[in-house]
Amino acid sequence: MVARVLAVLAAVAMVAGALFVRGSLDDADDGKGSSGTTLRIVCATELAAVCEALDDDDGARVDTQVETAATTAGRLTGLAAGAQAPLDGWLVTAPWPAIVSEARSRAGQDPFLAVGEVLARSPAVLAVRADRDEVLTAACGGEPGWKCLGDVAGKAWTELPGGKAEWGRVKPGHPPVATAAGLTVVGAATVGYFATTDLSRTELEDGGFQSWLRRLEQAGPDAGASPFLTMLQRPTAFDAVGVLEAEAGPALVTARAQKPVLLYPSSVATADVVLATTGGRPGDRLDELVSGTTGRQALATNGWRVEGEKAAAGIRTSLKLPPTSNLPAPGVLDALRQEAVRAAG
Repeated sequence: MVARVLAVLAAVAMVAGALFVRGSLDDADDGKGSSGTTLRIVCATELAAVCEALDDDDGARVDTQVETAATTAGRLTGLAAGAQAPLDGWLVTAPWPAIVSEARSRAGQDPFLAVGEVLARSPAVLAVRADRDEVLTAACGGEPGWKCLGDVAGKAWTELPGGKAEWGRVKPGHPPVATAAGLTVVGAATVGYFATTDLSRTELEDGGFQSWLRRLEQAGPDAGASPFLTMLQRPTAFDAVGVLEAEAGPALVTARAQKPVLLYPSSVATADVVLATTGGRPGDRLDELVSGTTGRQALATNGWRVEGEKAAAGIRTSLKLPPTSNLPAPGVLDALRQEAVRAAG
């Protein structure tokens, strides 16, 4: 009799244990990590639409935050050894997680970030005022590129054949280098100057490049968060702006008068979106969410090129992108970011 009672109790315990394990797995699969806490994702400002889409997805169960890439990079780089990461995933362009990992490795700390496959891409382009485009084309000996723009930055337009006195001086602009877009644009411009991606920090110290970078950084007004949007609202603010196609292409479709011309420099560089996670089940679940229907559609709808998804209006799909970003190594880009800040004064 006692043996029969013990057998029944054992069976009940086994069933209860199975239900507990199943419930734990369900919690992990419904948008929560193994600890039962809601997933935490930080999106770079250029990727805010993905965080918004996850917020609107009732099944996602995530806490989202949007901030500049440099802000997140600073928090993760300075994270003390053994401290809990303030996020489960970081949606940003590819150089930034590597910048953080390299900085932590140099400091003898665990890099801790795992980076997934490229989810979406967007080339860096030049938006040039239509009435300036012909003058710049003549001055540059062909379609204006990054190097030529830096060469003429700050010059009076009257120094260029066909330029008019009322145009003042050549005013370029680009997003802040603290942003994913800004670092991509300045990286692309630097590759245009040197005509190679094989760069080290030594090349950035070259006197000619330093002068060129100062002209590029100081010739225009304060860029603000989006010089391209400023250009659309106040056409006289900038003559040419470096910007990602993801922002400029769709915006030009609905823009009204005085649309700038969108140019694709011959050496195309791209911003490549990745999800960096802190590992474990939360990271895996975030990867499923961001690379799933909600994330992919949010990226494509907002101008990013996503394989297998319909491109948004204004995206020049006839232009095939290079297999890689065509940008310098992450460590060089990080050094370039600091040089650009110094050059801006």
